Amino acid sequence: MKKNTKGAIELSANFIVIILISIVVLVGGLALFFKMSSNLKGTVETLDSQTEDNIKSVMLSNNYRVAVYPTDLTIGVGDSQMVGLGIVNIFDQPDSRDFTISVVPTCYDKSGISYSCPIDEVFYTLTSPGVSTKPKEQIVKGILLTVPKTGINKGQIVYTISVATDDGSGNKVSFGKTQAYITVP
Repeated sequence: MKKNTKGAIELSANFIVIILISIVVLVGGLALFFKMSSNLKGTVETLDSQTEDNIKSVMLSNNYRVAVYPTDLTIGVGDSQMVGLGIVNIFDQPDSRDFTISVVPTCYDKSGISYSCPIDEVFYTLTSPGVSTKPKEQIVKGILLTVPKTGINKGQIVYTISVATDDGSGNKVSFGKTQAYITVP
């Protein structure tokens, strides 16, 4: 009878050790996942100062309310690249103004004929679809444009970036549009 008890104690000790190791691995994996996702959000929000300066220069010299920089890029299938979106709040109201950003891709093959972009693929990453600015303030927001791994032909993707705002009576009205042209080699 002592042998059976000894075997049961060994089995339960092994079970406890396996549970503890599993918990440690799970916690370590979750910590790594959350660290990587927070780093990605920081990358999406961060633009270099040269890009910000170029966007502000384009907006000031052309009197644009909305601008994107760079506008022409070459991105391979499965790759991504950051662009900056600049918005100038032209309103004189003393309160801050909310703007909503939307991005719509249009796909073209090598001969310039449009085709349906795969709707189940991610084409861009934007940490939040809205931004708030003070009167006469210029802001620059990063957008990570992506060429999906599947469903994309060689050719071009045109990303139309639209910015809308409230007209004061609760209706959304277009504030400005700009486009980024991605060549897919």
